[in-house]
Amino acid sequence: MPDDDLVNKSSECLNISDPGAAMIQVCKNIKRECERRRKIGVYLC
Repeated sequence: MPDDDLVNKSSECLNISDPGAAMIQVCKNIKRECERRRKIGVYLC
C-alpha cells in the first residue's frame, strides 16, 4: 500500500465513531501495517 493511502486510511480509522465489523478488521490491518513500518523506521501514522 502506498504511504499516502496508508496515512489516509489510518486517519479515517481514527475518526470513525461506530465502525462495522468489516471496518474494524480493516482498521486492525491498517494499524498492524503502521506498526510494521514503524519498526523499520518509517513513521507515517
